[in-house]
Amino acid sequence: HKGLKIPRRRLRAGSSPAPGTKKMIEENTEINFKEVLEVLINNMKVILLTTLGFSFISIFYSVSLPNIYTTSAIVVISENSSSGSSIPGIVSRFAGLADIAGINMPNYSKGKNSYAIEAELKSEAFFKHLITVENVLPSIMAAKSYDPISGEIIFDSEIYNASNGSWIKEPSFMNSYRKFNSSLNIVNEKMRSYISVSFDHISPKFSTFFLDLMVREYNNISRQEDIQESKAAIEYIKKYLAKESNIETRKSLSSIMQKQVEVQMLAEIKNFYILDYIDPPAEPDLKSSPKRSVIVISFSFFGFFLSILFFLSRYFLHRKI
Repeated sequence: HKGLKIPRRRLRAGSSPAPGTKKMIEENTEINFKEVLEVLINNMKVILLTTLGFSFISIFYSVSLPNIYTTSAIVVISENSSSGSSIPGIVSRFAGLADIAGINMPNYSKGKNSYAIEAELKSEAFFKHLITVENVLPSIMAAKSYDPISGEIIFDSEIYNASNGSWIKEPSFMNSYRKFNSSLNIVNEKMRSYISVSFDHISPKFSTFFLDLMVREYNNISRQEDIQESKAAIEYIKKYLAKESNIETRKSLSSIMQKQVEVQMLAEIKNFYILDYIDPPAEPDLKSSPKRSVIVISFSFFGFFLSILFFLSRYFLHRKI
């Protein structure tokens, strides 16, 4: 009959389903270890083939990566510098005399500590100076491989023409700077009063040359800056002496000028003006990366677990549906 409603049987609140229904739900929701093992055994051939495939891919990938060599050196702030630079130390001792004489000395820094030196070694300005040296920028940005027999860097012909020294695709300064910064590692051992510096490159010769270049050029730049400032101070004192008649003031000025001459002498004769070696850079004979065995093992395990996850997910998803 159209208007007849047949009541459906419902479970009352708190009542449990029939025993057979509960058993079916438990069978569909519980994960049986034996069942998982059967799934893996049935698909073991495909799992092993997948793992083997990942292993071969990782082998080809790791072989394609060039060897990277790391050159390290340990440097310390030179003993001739007071707080990192000879001029601030000398000027600080005679600042009182200069004040008595009424002289405004050139605006020297308060001295270079290890953190200031680290910042300057990593700075864009210092890198811009380093790439003015011949073949430094091409060796950083266009090096493709290294010939251990000849010791020569093989450049990427699509980026740099080594025969005439011209760029085909010249890199931007910021890309070059980022590459330089990623290859440079500085550890500031403040408590031990030294700085550990290392540089990574595909050529062990270039990494050694470049690290030594950094230390030498940093010393040269600091030396030239201090010499110029010292000369400016001497010229300023000479002009003031020409119009100063007070004997005590003239004596004080002469003492300051004598010390500035000593600064110039130290700057001229000392090779390691700011940074000195504790352990100089030596050409490495062993690569530091890539760790090819680690790459192969990691890829193989990834392929193994990925295939297991795939088959288990597919099976239980199918069972649930």
